[in-house]
Amino acid sequence: ALQQAVGGEHQIHAVEGLGEGDVGVGFSVAVRFFASLERSYFLLYISFTLCSQTPPVISYYLEALGGKSKLMAVRSAKVNSAGRFVSGIDTIKYTSQIFFQRPDKVHLKTKYTHGTKVKVFDGTDFWENALYGDINRLEGDELRMMLERYFNFGIEDLIVNAKHYHQKRDTLVVHVEYSRCLVITMNGWELDCYFDPRSHLLSHYTFNNGFNTIRRSDYKRFDGLLFATQISGVDGEVLTSIVKVSDLALDV
Repeated sequence: ALQQAVGGEHQIHAVEGLGEGDVGVGFSVAVRFFASLERSYFLLYISFTLCSQTPPVISYYLEALGGKSKLMAVRSAKVNSAGRFVSGIDTIKYTSQIFFQRPDKVHLKTKYTHGTKVKVFDGTDFWENALYGDINRLEGDELRMMLERYFNFGIEDLIVNAKHYHQKRDTLVVHVEYSRCLVITMNGWELDCYFDPRSHLLSHYTFNNGFNTIRRSDYKRFDGLLFATQISGVDGEVLTSIVKVSDLALDV
């Protein structure tokens, strides 16, 4: 899931809101999913303990993906994906290609029926074009927000490089008792993560106490690493967005 298509536009996780096609999968995040997660999702068993070291649930997850060292050794990734999201009464479809190069370079191209948007960060400046051709250089708070969304490869990076972990009690959701951990990222995001008890893979998570849930599924292996190739956003029981990765290449 590299944030946008290793989440949708990129499941390799950069994000501006899954709704706009900037989601990463695998390393991903659904990086654009993040912009729409603004409410609170209630579940039982909220007790937790602060972990100064990586808790077992996170270690199991990274091992299931293929190993932390192998994951972090990847220097670049390219992800092609297609997705759709709900905007008012309309459903917007798009395709996207995102390229990441560690530590901080990204190129995202999203095609809609009415035009194409491009976002580029070269390690210093962040540029984006509007659908009708205007090119803008982001500054100030706008630049800071974009860097927070696109700086990481995806959710895997956010979890590996987290500032704190809060191990929670296992939580029963629809007859499945998920392993659960609250991940506090380096930029202060809170990811409430639910891990499958059998595969140890990330099943779903909420962002900053949002009602919206991001589900990750259809894990497939690329160069020895597992990445989710489908990322969906759910508000309650309503599907609001979905991204499917068609191709993922590492170290390109």
